[in-house]
Amino acid sequence: MRSARISIGPVAPVPFRAGAAEKLLQSRALDEATIREASEVAAREGNPRSSLLRASKEYRIELVRTLTERALSRAIQAARG
Repeated sequence: MRSARISIGPVAPVPFRAGAAEKLLQSRALDEATIREASEVAAREGNPRSSLLRASKEYRIELVRTLTERALSRAIQAARG
């Protein structure tokens, strides 16, 4: 992979780019373990807050982890054809 961009919102106070996860993807083979690790890194980058109306911090972290993993898997599948 030459470049990767992961933009996440509305999880943290403002939308953000998961720069450490993007960098990790550029230095590894694109397999399930790498996708899982990048998703974990992205989930830690956001520093989400809890909200009584929207969701807890823990739920938001899990949501970022799960959705980032799904999105990366689908993007890689699409790129490979």
